[in-house]
Amino acid sequence: EKHWETRCEDDWKNAFRMFTMGVPVFLSNIACISWLKFHYSTWAAGTVTAIAIAATFGWVHTQNNWGWHIERTGRNRSGHPSVSQGGSAHGST
Repeated sequence: EKHWETRCEDDWKNAFRMFTMGVPVFLSNIACISWLKFHYSTWAAGTVTAIAIAATFGWVHTQNNWGWHIERTGRNRSGHPSVSQGGSAHGST
């Protein structure tokens, strides 16, 4: 547990932030590329763009619901259900 907190916590938080930013960037790239790929069909490009926008809204919704929980859990692991006070993930009661 101490190894995770002292050596890996900052790397994990950085990776989580990068992933959080990377998903909408990827979906916006898909929307832009669809206009290049389907230049001959406004309907096809518009459909791909609409799907990417819907997926982005779904991602934002999920991030708003769960992102704070993941960040909070990372800062205060003592409240996490898999971490017991004795340091074992398989706590006995």
